[in-house]
Amino acid sequence: SNLAAAAFLLLLWDPSMLWQLGFQLSFLAVLGIVLFHGPIVFLWEPPNAVARFFWSLIAVSLAAQTLTLPLCLYTFHAFPVWFLPANMFVVSIVGLAVYGGIAVVLLHGVPVLGAMLSLLLKWMLMALGGASAFFAGLPWAYPAVRIGFWGMLGLYALLVLFAAWAIQRRRWEI
Repeated sequence: SNLAAAAFLLLLWDPSMLWQLGFQLSFLAVLGIVLFHGPIVFLWEPPNAVARFFWSLIAVSLAAQTLTLPLCLYTFHAFPVWFLPANMFVVSIVGLAVYGGIAVVLLHGVPVLGAMLSLLLKWMLMALGGASAFFAGLPWAYPAVRIGFWGMLGLYALLVLFAAWAIQRRRWEI
């Protein structure tokens, strides 16, 4: 798979990345999306395009959270209660900011338009920071959840068993 090839090439380039939390969380999140996004999306058929869009965002957030959660609980000893609404806002703003950044790069030299796009991009990024602070400041945003190394491995074992059960169940239905 492309994900395995990317991990292999990065680790070939710098084997110490394997022990970096950012590397681990990034690849676990993408692997969670690859493995669980489809099954989560098929749990519900939204009635319209707007609901489908938001359901897809929710499914991506849940899928990414699935494989990162045990490592996050072990490392940070907290659970991000407001991750779903926060992710929906953050993903939407980041998506717009990517297009805004491309527009700024292409049009920065155009009088007035370049400055306006830069200002809009700045406001989007400030909104992103403000939203992150807002969700972090909500009540019970990060309740303490203390798990050790074996607890983390136990959660991963439960996820593997659940995934195997879901795959087997799906085969029986076909």
